[in-house]
Amino acid sequence: MGENNKSDQHGDCFHCGISQFGNFNYNDDNLKGGELFVLKESILQNKLTPCELSSPLDCCFKVWFAAQQYLNEGVFERSINVSIANSSNSEINRDNIIPLIEIFGLETTPLLFFLYSCFSDLKASMFLAFTGHYRSAIQLLRPVMENVIVGQCQEERIKQATRSNNIEKKLNNEYDKFFKSFSESDTLNFNSSTQYLFKRKILVNNDEKQLRKLWMKLNEYLHPYSIRWSVTDNPATTYFDRKQLNRWIYFYEEILAYILEILYNYYPMLQENQIAKESLIELSGWYSNEIELKRSMIKSRRLKTFIQKYSSHEE
Repeated sequence: MGENNKSDQHGDCFHCGISQFGNFNYNDDNLKGGELFVLKESILQNKLTPCELSSPLDCCFKVWFAAQQYLNEGVFERSINVSIANSSNSEINRDNIIPLIEIFGLETTPLLFFLYSCFSDLKASMFLAFTGHYRSAIQLLRPVMENVIVGQCQEERIKQATRSNNIEKKLNNEYDKFFKSFSESDTLNFNSSTQYLFKRKILVNNDEKQLRKLWMKLNEYLHPYSIRWSVTDNPATTYFDRKQLNRWIYFYEEILAYILEILYNYYPMLQENQIAKESLIELSGWYSNEIELKRSMIKSRRLKTFIQKYSSHEE
């Protein structure tokens, strides 16, 4: 078989005539059909645009990247390599010690490592929402939220070790627990991490309640609540649904807003970072797009508050 024939043969796969579940371009009805058909038609009919869903994720990643750059440039002292005999060593600024780990060849902090692992899941969730799989898109946000909270908890545990009298011993114990936790699924979870952060007063009462409320809402999409299902009369197809999309956007933006908040809390110098500044300016440009697109683009009050707070620093 010639190369052209092979190409033609595989080109037909985009409109598979063998399996209806494999025909991602199937056109069943207006904004209903195969995943790629729903994706394309939603954009062509101005129901949504890729940038309105991806812009906050782009901003989040750029801010993460800016924070990681500070580590790469050696702005902070490295707690792994810092030898401190006791707390009386006045030459060490303990507030400037950052807990670094090396994992998969990347030297980073527990918080930044866990946040980095969230970005591909956030994009996958966004793609599922684009293609009409709203329940599945929301389900994927639960482990993302768990990673964020666990990352923050691990950061705090190791950070607390730098305030101990016997820093090296305490750090080694925390690092051992951290790496051991990857093989023990019950040691890293949302509940224990949230409790730790609350007891340490890292999470104040209102924040803790909001996070738990969001967590419980996400849990509803994991269990067999038929009201949460978003299936059509043909399970091989999906469809565009504004109400379900907006529900996903709210959850998605709430999590991204919390990620941005903790990045700025742990790395306040980001307020002066050019990459972070520009990404927030781009994000604040959403407000003008709302008028042009004739729809509200930000569903999360938390994200709106964050944008208003930090974009005002740039004016």
